[in-house]
Amino acid sequence: MYMKIRLHMNENFFLEREWLVKIIARVLDDIDPRVYPEPFSEDVRASLAEFYGVSPDNVVVGAGGEHIIELVTKTFGRGHRVLTVTPSFPLFDKYANMYGRGVERVPLSEGFDLPVDEIVRAAKRGDVSLVMIDSPNNPTGRQFDEDKVRDLVEKLNERNVIVLLDEAYADFGRYSALPLVLEFSNLVILKTFSKSFGLAGLRIGAAIASKNLADKLLENLPPYAVDVVSQRALKAVIENHDYVAKKINELRRERSRVFSKLKEIDQIDVFPSDANFHMIRLKSMRSSEVCSALAVRGILVKDLTEVFGTEEYIRVTVGTPSMNDEFLATLKNILTST
Repeated sequence: MYMKIRLHMNENFFLEREWLVKIIARVLDDIDPRVYPEPFSEDVRASLAEFYGVSPDNVVVGAGGEHIIELVTKTFGRGHRVLTVTPSFPLFDKYANMYGRGVERVPLSEGFDLPVDEIVRAAKRGDVSLVMIDSPNNPTGRQFDEDKVRDLVEKLNERNVIVLLDEAYADFGRYSALPLVLEFSNLVILKTFSKSFGLAGLRIGAAIASKNLADKLLENLPPYAVDVVSQRALKAVIENHDYVAKKINELRRERSRVFSKLKEIDQIDVFPSDANFHMIRLKSMRSSEVCSALAVRGILVKDLTEVFGTEEYIRVTVGTPSMNDEFLATLKNILTST
């Protein structure tokens, strides 16, 4: 029986489980589960503010990145049209349809680049109050050029359109747009601690925004949204971020190695990535066939058929070297045996 190799959820296996468990064990020794956590994660907000170089008034903490997306959409998109790019994170569409008056999708331009002018034109056509983009983009892995992100935020600011910039994977990328929060009043940046911080199981994320936008988000945030273990664990990981940064650099080096190995496989195209995953286009097999063949051998990857509407693309997390070697060998075997 094969052991499952999880390369479908973009989890970070470079942070050792034992290291995180020790941190959580210390946290558990220090809490009383009978006592409510801080209602709006005040202590964590202060730690994040210091870490990111902003004020606690700029920080809102929620139960994971998905909770922040829901909170932003509920606060700024309710009753209005919401705009996003395609392909992008599918939950943008879910919450736009749940709270907004429908979602409009603008295709990424050639090379999966950010189509600034097309987004601005689409925002002008109707009652658009919120634009949601992810950079690095999921599933392409591309981090949009910093100048284009700035240009988009600035042009939409002139129309009082809020921009949610999902930076779930930015720690693996080339930059963070966080300085723009202090410059533009229409920008909300999403930070999740499920990826680079390795806390996917604890469900904690944050929004970084101007005080005005953060205050509006807090009005819609229920108290006690984040449990005490998640709050304390995140604070402890922040205090040990030198170790996290070291592991992020290790992941980047492994990403480059895997990219080079994938480039050697004739039956696929692989796209450069600024995230902790690679997007692959299959030339000789359908994505469902490849994903099923990998799953039978205990390797889970993401089929992107629903995202692209065609069975050409898969997404593969950058796992540990041993996980990646097993994936590479198995993928080659599957592609060359057909």
